Parts: sequence; structure tokens; C-alpha cells
Amino acid sequence: MILLKNLKKIIFTFLRLVFYSYFISNNRKKKFTLDIKKFQFFLKKRINFSFSRFSDGELFVLQNKKLIISKNFWILENKKRKAKFSESERKTFLPSKHQFYRKKLLESLKFEKKNYFKGISCKCCNGLGDYNYMIGLVKSHKELTFSNLLQNGNYPTYIKKILPLFKKKKVILIVNKSATITSLPFDVKKRFNIGKNCFINNYGIIKKIKNYIKKNSIRNHVFLISASSLSNLIIFELYKEFDDNTYIDIGSTLNYYFTHRKKNQSRSYLEEYWNNKRVIQFQNRYCYW
Repeated sequence: MILLKNLKKIIFTFLRLVFYSYFISNNRKKKFTLDIKKFQFFLKKRINFSFSRFSDGELFVLQNKKLIISKNFWILENKKRKAKFSESERKTFLPSKHQFYRKKLLESLKFEKKNYFKGISCKCCNGLGDYNYMIGLVKSHKELTFSNLLQNGNYPTYIKKILPLFKKKKVILIVNKSATITSLPFDVKKRFNIGKNCFINNYGIIKKIKNYIKKNSIRNHVFLISASSLSNLIIFELYKEFDDNTYIDIGSTLNYYFTHRKKNQSRSYLEEYWNNKRVIQFQNRYCYW
């Protein structure tokens, strides 16, 4: 049974790569690699910007769907699926109770400002329907990019070329209280902790961070934020008022370090990169619109 399952996965991956290589033009895939190089350039030249990721969870909240992400499963509307999630990735959105947070999330997506980049669903990972839904919510497409920009085929670039740049920056980290940061390859000047279901429970931390920025005259710092859907709200509120800092929604990209280099990672692309898991598929995926 396991052999058959693995064989199906290999065949599916092969067919996908063939389709991707021969039917998707290089021009459509080029933007994915160019956008991460743009962020790399900004960091090198000390140009402040923000990057907010509107991934699957944010998409479902915007669509006003009931969403429960737990340790070993997730529920969308009335469908339950098995999956593993780290504590920082877990959340509960109930349309009947949490409309304030949905409205703030929508506001953060519609907000426009120079170098305020918003990563949204792509056709290859989410399908045409979800892509069109996200595109339909914004006016300008100028500073739109991919929600998976720091993942998939760009993840090696992120780890090898962008992560080292943080060594030269004054980094402020917003992360789950359970995360271990002693093995990070850069120093953290200040850490703000969030807890379970932070999208709902830790909204007040935004005011706390704003007060810290004002009190300490924080300028030209890099804020790395791994706080589920709360990341979008933090970046929106901070960049709107303090655009002389950089704010990056890092999602799960540093979970390898936050779990103190444990072998078991919560995301397949992390398993693939850090644990040499086969079949290789995510590192060969360059998202496109």
C-alpha cells in the first residue's frame, strides 16, 4: 500500500514537472524569481519595504469561511482533513464571532503604499478561481507578488542569499512564545511573543509594538514576523505609520531554527530542503500567474 502510494506520488510529480517545463512559459515564471531578487536588492541598499503574505488561511478568512487549524487536523466549513501544524500556525476563525478581524484583514489587503508588497494566491498552487478572487479585491496590481515568494523554488535563494543579510541588520522578531531562537544565524535585538490563535487573541500586541517604536525611536530596523494571519495586521498597521522600517512576513520559513533544528518539520518544503526528503517537487516549483 505504501509502495503504491509512493509510486503514485512519483508519477504525479513527474507529470507535473513535464507539464510545467513544456507548457508554462519562462516569462510567466520569471516574475517569481525576479521579485525575491528585488527584496534582496532592497535589503542590501537599505531601502525599507514590507511584505505581507495572504496565503491559504488568509484566503479562507477573506472568503468568510469557518476555519479551524489544530495540531493534527484542520477544518474548512464542515470538511475535516488530517495535517500537522506547529503551535504558531494554529488558529480559529468563526464568521459569527470574528468579523472585526476579517474586516481588518481585508483592509490590510486593500491598503496601498509605496513598497507595501502583498503576496497573494497563484494559479499553480491555488487555482484560477482563488487567484481571480484575490485579484478582484485590490485596485492596483503594481506591488502584488506571490504569497509563496519565500518558499518553493525560491527557498534556497532565501536561505543562502537573504538570510545572511539579516546578520548586518537590527532585527526585531515577532514569533510564537514556544519558538527557540538560540540557533538563528543572526542576532535578535528585541523579541515580541504571541500565543495560541494569535490572530484573535493577540491583536493588542500591535499597540505594544507601536509604543516600543515610538519610545525607542526605532528606525531602519528589520521586523521579522511569524504570527499566522496576525502578521498581515501587524505589517499593515506598522508600515502605515512607521515606513522607515522593513517588515517581512516570514511565515514558516524559519521553523527549522525555531524548532532547534528538529528533523520533523511542519511543512513539506522544509522537510524537502533541510532533511533531503524525496521526491523533490517544491524546490522545482516556480510559481506563476
